[in-house]
Amino acid sequence: MNPHLLRRWLGDHPRSAALAFWASLALALALLVVLYRQPLPLQQGCIAQIHDVARASLVALPLARTARGPGETLLLQHRFAWRLQALQRPALYIGEATPYFDLQVNARHLTPNVDLDAAPRRDLAPHLYALPPDILSAGDNLLSLRVPVARSLSETRVGMLCIGDYDVLLSLYKAEWWRRVGLPKACLCLFLVMAGVVFALRRIHANAPLYRCYLLCIALMSCRSVYLVVGDMPGGPANWRVVSDVSIILLIYAMYRLIAALWNIRLRHWSVAWLLAASLLQLTALWSNWTLEFPLANLLLWLSVAGTAGLVLAHSRASAPHVPALEKHCLRWAMLFAVACGALEAVTYRLDAGWRLIWLYPLGTALLAVTLGFLLTRRAILGATLLMHARQSLGRDLDQTLLHCAEQADAVWQTLSSRVAGRERERVLLDIDAGFGARMAEVVQQLRRELPHSRLQVDIQRALLDLRLMIDAMELELASLAAAFAILQQRLQPALFAAGIAAQWEVAVTQGRRIEDRRRLMELFRCMEELLSNVIQHSAAAHVWIDARSDGEWLQIRVADDGCGMRDGQPRGRGLDNVRARLARMGGSVDCRSRPQFDGTCIALSLRRL
Repeated sequence: MNPHLLRRWLGDHPRSAALAFWASLALALALLVVLYRQPLPLQQGCIAQIHDVARASLVALPLARTARGPGETLLLQHRFAWRLQALQRPALYIGEATPYFDLQVNARHLTPNVDLDAAPRRDLAPHLYALPPDILSAGDNLLSLRVPVARSLSETRVGMLCIGDYDVLLSLYKAEWWRRVGLPKACLCLFLVMAGVVFALRRIHANAPLYRCYLLCIALMSCRSVYLVVGDMPGGPANWRVVSDVSIILLIYAMYRLIAALWNIRLRHWSVAWLLAASLLQLTALWSNWTLEFPLANLLLWLSVAGTAGLVLAHSRASAPHVPALEKHCLRWAMLFAVACGALEAVTYRLDAGWRLIWLYPLGTALLAVTLGFLLTRRAILGATLLMHARQSLGRDLDQTLLHCAEQADAVWQTLSSRVAGRERERVLLDIDAGFGARMAEVVQQLRRELPHSRLQVDIQRALLDLRLMIDAMELELASLAAAFAILQQRLQPALFAAGIAAQWEVAVTQGRRIEDRRRLMELFRCMEELLSNVIQHSAAAHVWIDARSDGEWLQIRVADDGCGMRDGQPRGRGLDNVRARLARMGGSVDCRSRPQFDGTCIALSLRRL
């Protein structure tokens, strides 16, 4: 069916839509009951009563928890006659014995290595034992079943107990296994799949609170399935039962937070306080274990939990009139189905084994998890589609604007092109530094080990410094002269310190002085590197002073040292000439003079703004 037609029909026919909704929900529940409660394939051969040895009385099956002290066990026995010609393959079937049991037939153990006092197990699956031909006698046979009676384990102690042909009991075993173990296992696998899908969405999209709430709901839903499926339980099955029951109550609050985040509902303080108070009362009743003493109170507790979930759904729908009808109907259908599954499990828990609709809760929550995952995925897909259309619309608007403003089009495209080109140059220079620069640094380290007095390592270090300064000058985020001199100081200070020269930087350049030409900044960096290299190599100075001042459009830089100075007739290198040539190309000048009070050298650079 077309979703648009469905939305239109739901909006135009509200009464028909409500009728269809409730009819579909009732049909789904009826179909679930029919498929789930298949008639048991065996009506004869099952024991209706079993003998309680301690009380010397007959009790009916299924046997509920008896009022005994903690740590005690219940011994049940059944005597039956057997004809060797009656069955070809005799077998024994136990529908449920919680949480574990010790089984003997004619004093032979069928469950070896079972410690009723310390076994951390809660095995809810049905059990089928093929009896060896030599274990049964032609006369009377004795079946002994010992189970623990701790109050905190659960109510049922012994479910269905049947003796008959193996093939017939095998069909009974398969039908009950799927209801008790197979369905929770399938739901647990579905929870894991949905958690993986939503975790992938969380990595792609940035709406983290919504996905965190969903993952929390999945974790709480999985607690019940893990409790029903897992056999070995560290800490004992009693603690796991409490965790499973608490997760059911906490799931309602987590669902409320998830729906509020999904539909952008503003949570009111009174609703949150009411829900927390109801959850606290339910947790208190559950923690006190008094519900295990009174079956009717236990039923009322879980019916109150189901009613709370229904009220949360009703309040959420009433607070979200802006939500699309399709999302409302999907979530309402799934949540009411989950509530109905939980209520059916609670109501039928104490009925006969053939009529009990146990472990329906995982099925209801699995459908709810799939529905919520569908809504989250739908939101993510719609968000991506909306973003794509927005980009296309913005591109069309930009094209139209440039067509109507032809005189500004060239300037706009020139700005965009220069920005893209600058980013590309920056990326290429960083790649050069990461590759070539790292390799040359390894060469310098090797030269220090093998040729410690060679000048080659000094030249390579200067080349690396020049490369790094060039990369720094091309950095687009470097927008002011103050930041440029800070990077220059960071690059040159280690070389001065290694030469034993104390450097004092005084930069009086405002942060607002912008850099307009990256090429001129690169030339300035090279001039400063050349001057300080001369100080390190030729001046034998102990101190150096670097001053930078901005005077209108002119930038004044002075480099002074307290070294030996420049004497007449002394041979000079090409460093100062290179500085003069670079400054001349930029329209600047170089003034070199000695400072008699320090017997050193002072070089002043003057150039227009960068």
